[in-house]
Amino acid sequence: MIERFGPLLLIAGLAGTIADAIGHSPRASIAVAMLVGAAALIPIGKLSAVDYFYSLTGPLSAASLTMIGIGIAGFVWRDQPIDARSGVAVLAVMVPILALPLYAAVIAGWSFDPYRWGFGGWVLPAGLFVLLAVGLWFGAFAVALWLALAGALYLAGGYASRNLVDYLVDPTAVIIAIVVLARVFLRAA
Repeated sequence: MIERFGPLLLIAGLAGTIADAIGHSPRASIAVAMLVGAAALIPIGKLSAVDYFYSLTGPLSAASLTMIGIGIAGFVWRDQPIDARSGVAVLAVMVPILALPLYAAVIAGWSFDPYRWGFGGWVLPAGLFVLLAVGLWFGAFAVALWLALAGALYLAGGYASRNLVDYLVDPTAVIIAIVVLARVFLRAA
């Protein structure tokens, strides 16, 4: 059940981004609320829009959920730049760094498989400890939130997978991270 919450958040995040692009106004906020509410009712083939997005993304990792959540919070509380204060840019840098060796090994068919570290051992927890320390060094509470959410979902058995990596990152998180970093660079320019 918890797996299906992710695509709804993804749709809300996309709708919020669209509304943010056209201007933050009561009319845009109402349009966003209607779009998100209708997502469960819009049919795409034999599936609702939420089910269709779920079939494309699968369960969203804690990284995706954290970045989408911070993005939605930034849209809702427009006067406070929550995305800048949260350290989501630091998280957006960490996600591809963590995902690259995981997905490259699988795609390239290497005999070295870092994905297996998610089933147990000390290597992945040690690496996550380093990421947490770096996040805290930069004051990025988004990193701590990401790791805490991943741990909580994993311990609660939130998804069918028993591999911690599936709770940490997913391809959608990499795409969101690239968008976040592009937005940071465009704002700085």
